[in-house]
Amino acid sequence: DMPLDQALQTIAKQLETNVVIDPEGLATEGALRSTPVSLDLRQPISAKAILQLLLEPLHLKYLIEDGIIRVTGQQAASPVFVVMYDVSDLIGLPMTTDSENSAEVKTLDYDWLMSLISTTVAPESWSQAGGRGDVVSFPPKQSLVVSNSQSVHDEVKDLLRQLHNVVKQRHSEVHR
Repeated sequence: DMPLDQALQTIAKQLETNVVIDPEGLATEGALRSTPVSLDLRQPISAKAILQLLLEPLHLKYLIEDGIIRVTGQQAASPVFVVMYDVSDLIGLPMTTDSENSAEVKTLDYDWLMSLISTTVAPESWSQAGGRGDVVSFPPKQSLVVSNSQSVHDEVKDLLRQLHNVVKQRHSEVHR
């Protein structure tokens, strides 16, 4: 075992680079420079893998900025981006639900779609779960406005792509 800052300085020397520790980022995850870390390796691995193995248990991440390794908390390492997604083909679609064995036809609405996203795509990242992400409807453009990290946006895009594909498939079946 050795303190986190000492382990990071050892890595910095071996890589011949600088490591900067973000004290606020560490504090948000409850870690300190003096937090003990250890790593028992049987064979050589990449510096990237070593950093991940040291930092992940502490909920820390590293960024490489201008050739400097910056160690910070997961929240600080994931900037929030805002993206507008067109959902015009998904809103207002008939949807059959089975409530107590009686099929009921409803229409898809923004609330349903926002709930689907926030409960299936990185649920811990959304504001209602204490995260920094948010999803809101923007009816004038028949869109959803999502603010979250890039990795969450990638998952949202994938989910919406799947839903769009189902709609296209249904549409082509109906018009045969």
